[in-house]
Amino acid sequence: MSWTPRGIITALLTPFHEDGALDLDTLRTRIAWQLDRGIHGLLVGGVSGEYVNLSPEERRQVVRTAVEAVAGRVPVIAGILEPNTRQAVAAAKDFEALGVQALLLLTPYHNLPTPAGVLNHFLTVHDATSLPILLYNNPGRTGIDMDLALQAELAGLPRVIGVKECRRDLAIVSEQIRRARPGFAVLSGEDDLALATFVLGGPGAILTGGNILPTLFMDVFHLVERGEVAKAVELHHQMMPLILAIYTRNHPFPLKEAMALAGMPVGPARPPLAPMDEGQRAAVRAALRDLGLLHA
Repeated sequence: MSWTPRGIITALLTPFHEDGALDLDTLRTRIAWQLDRGIHGLLVGGVSGEYVNLSPEERRQVVRTAVEAVAGRVPVIAGILEPNTRQAVAAAKDFEALGVQALLLLTPYHNLPTPAGVLNHFLTVHDATSLPILLYNNPGRTGIDMDLALQAELAGLPRVIGVKECRRDLAIVSEQIRRARPGFAVLSGEDDLALATFVLGGPGAILTGGNILPTLFMDVFHLVERGEVAKAVELHHQMMPLILAIYTRNHPFPLKEAMALAGMPVGPARPPLAPMDEGQRAAVRAALRDLGLLHA
């Protein structure tokens, strides 16, 4: 499947049973629910999917299940959140063999490599597979912020098709979009900044809130496409209390609890992630109630 990134891509949660084991049946159910709502694509194994809390074999099980459940109806992107290049190459080869349409490749964290080391990391993974690659710039989690010069160099590779951008500085995001070569997609990775990114010309987003609010996020995207920005802002403001309540440290446990409160349980997150405190839970309940999503 050839693919130009566009629209709303949900960063899927990984469901677990209460004992912490993978719950692949619920994963299939959540994927079917997403497809029924017309989502534009699905990311498995990102931060929201608890990549770092899964073993390599569990990651393969999750990717295999997603590819089979989607059956080619939308692109499936596999996240690769590895701290070193050798492991990233191994994961890329595994996921390519399982039939994903693209890879989302995070900058290598913990080692704090130089820009040359980051460049070599992406080059090595790029050359080890035949899949399209989305860069994943998440400086809040990795301690590395890929500057625009480095991203432009990587965008020159034939199969680097875009970036999931999680930097918070919209002035830089604006310049990033302005400079992007044709066919290179600057996708928002921040739920609260998705609207602003669309208005600036970004062609889509990869969002954790798509697990619970896919239709509203798609409505915002399509309203901006049609030039109806005021209506998009209105929907954005309706969603913001829930976005702020669930997208905090300890992610994705608050979102998983919100899913349960909305009648769509996906089980707990794995330690060291922990349940919300009562203040957080009250804020989530109130936001869900205002959106008409609180399950009786």
